[in-house]
Amino acid sequence: MNIPLDKAEILAIFLETLLYGIFFTLFWLTLIVLILRGESGRTQRRRLVPLGIVMMIIATAHLIIDFVRVVQAFVAENNHPVDANGYYEMISHPLHVVKTIFYVTQTLLGDAVVIWRCYVLLDQRLLVLVPTATVLVVNAAVGYIVCWSLSQASPGSNIFHTASSWITTFFILTMCINITCTTAISWRIYTARSPLSTQTSLTPVLLAVVESGALYASSVLALLISYLSGSNGQYPALDVVTPLVGITFCLIVLQIQFHLTTNAWAMSTTRNEHLSTIFRSRKRREDEGGREDQTFAYPMQPLAVHVTVERGNEQHRSPGEHKLPGYEGQAASSKTTMDTSL
Repeated sequence: MNIPLDKAEILAIFLETLLYGIFFTLFWLTLIVLILRGESGRTQRRRLVPLGIVMMIIATAHLIIDFVRVVQAFVAENNHPVDANGYYEMISHPLHVVKTIFYVTQTLLGDAVVIWRCYVLLDQRLLVLVPTATVLVVNAAVGYIVCWSLSQASPGSNIFHTASSWITTFFILTMCINITCTTAISWRIYTARSPLSTQTSLTPVLLAVVESGALYASSVLALLISYLSGSNGQYPALDVVTPLVGITFCLIVLQIQFHLTTNAWAMSTTRNEHLSTIFRSRKRREDEGGREDQTFAYPMQPLAVHVTVERGNEQHRSPGEHKLPGYEGQAASSKTTMDTSL
């Protein structure tokens, strides 16, 4: 039994608000983690922070539009000649078109991040970038054609019959991009693991990529199935994608950052323990021998400085000395004498 349109929209805004709260929390946590990295995270901040801010702005604007539409449909319905169901069926309404543009843009940003990550991890090969980027450009054209088609829809048009082929193509291309790139990234990380160990430092990153990719791909799959089946359940599935793209982005960034921090802490701890062991061993040798270990001592030899004084043709030297060259014929010369042992 198909869910009524007004109930589907109420369910959609509830789920979108829930996921937006998760995205909002993860976004600020990601921002704090990137800022605390200091100089070592400058490049990542320059790339990731602006992208995260754009995703947050889009998700916020999308949620605001949905709240405005709820108010117009249920609270201010006297201003419309139709009820809530009739209001939501107006797919050419400007607010509906604008929220669709936000959804398409957010989806394309998420796909672009996946493609770029795949390109970098696979040694920046053009063989990887060119096909996936071409599919992304085609998908962008398809998505904005859908937006234009909705704006031109006649009154009484149905979302399942207006630009249905374009909508289906957009969903399928989005799934293809994410599944292909996530599989390639996972394979690259898996093959980089040490053959001598079943559990390496790259395993958490591999799990993060696979889990985030599966989360996003499953949501798009649910959206595609509900749309092809003609169910109004596609509205909740559609509205949760916008914050879910941001959640996926933040989860990957946080997982990698915490993984790097943990590795750095572990290396520092190991180095400190090694130094502590050395100094404890040295102290024990000092206690046992009653003196400092000779391996840490610096042997010194006596240093003798001799002075030769010349006056005219006479000179007085200490026994065994040799006259310094370059001082013959001088009226007088002197050099300070110091016999000491350090």
